Amino acid sequence: MAANKALLHDNSYWERREDGPWLHSKSWDLCFITLSCVLVIIPLALYEMMGNSAMLVNLVIAGMIGGPHMYATFFRTALDGPFRQHHRFLIGSSLIIPVLVVGTALWNF
Repeated sequence: MAANKALLHDNSYWERREDGPWLHSKSWDLCFITLSCVLVIIPLALYEMMGNSAMLVNLVIAGMIGGPHMYATFFRTALDGPFRQHHRFLIGSSLIIPVLVVGTALWNF
């Protein structure tokens, strides 16, 4: 846990940040944000290759994007000590979200 706190407070990461409208740097933004639009072709190709299976495309998108995003956001928030101390009810009530997502996915499929 101490190693994680050291990484969170490591200023060398933020010192590499370029000035301007970039999230991190021009090359990082280009690679991970702008060029990620190329990934749009994957669900479309799956739809055509797998016999127009919308269910397969939905499952792939949920598995590649929705699930990891939901759990990363939840755990990043839940493991943030100061946030957890100030917003106990919010953290407790957010436990319902993964249950609802999995439940509705199973209900619809």
